[in-house]
Amino acid sequence: MILSPGFWFISRPEQRQWLSAATYTSVPVGSYDNDRALNLGNNRWQNDLQGDLTLGLGDKFTFDVSADWTYYGDNDNFGTGHQKLTQNSTYAAYAWLSYDVTDVVRRGLPGASNASISIGYAGLLGGEQKIARIDNGMKTREDQLRLTYMMFVSPTWQCLVSVGHDIDVSGQFKQSFGLTLRVAKTF
Repeated sequence: MILSPGFWFISRPEQRQWLSAATYTSVPVGSYDNDRALNLGNNRWQNDLQGDLTLGLGDKFTFDVSADWTYYGDNDNFGTGHQKLTQNSTYAAYAWLSYDVTDVVRRGLPGASNASISIGYAGLLGGEQKIARIDNGMKTREDQLRLTYMMFVSPTWQCLVSVGHDIDVSGQFKQSFGLTLRVAKTF
């Protein structure tokens, strides 16, 4: 179960300015058995606080920056030895610069809207884990560059293509090339 309130501090669509924050609190409910390798619950509280600032720059550019802080509670019944699992906070930052290409796309697809090309950065770090105060080697560092093309082919259908490349990674596999394809129907 996740509890999530959010708030718009600034919402000025006519000036293309938004500032928002939301928090996502995971409550330790669900099935947890320390003898199992896979559990639906994680037997600890977790809170993720996110903030976002979006600014329109001129007529065609948009700049978006987000920050994310995740706090992890302790799991006092981890593993077959019933040890205590602790995890340091993780921090993430995202920055996007988007250029509106709607006018160009409408020449070939008259029904298209909100088309843009974006370049961005995503960074993640932290999350060092310990079991019974002994470092288990789990922590994260990732710096990634992304390039995305997005458009609405109709008022309710969105298509997106995004490619990404990890420029620095530790604590996980390095992704030389990542591809995301998305088709979404909004209601």
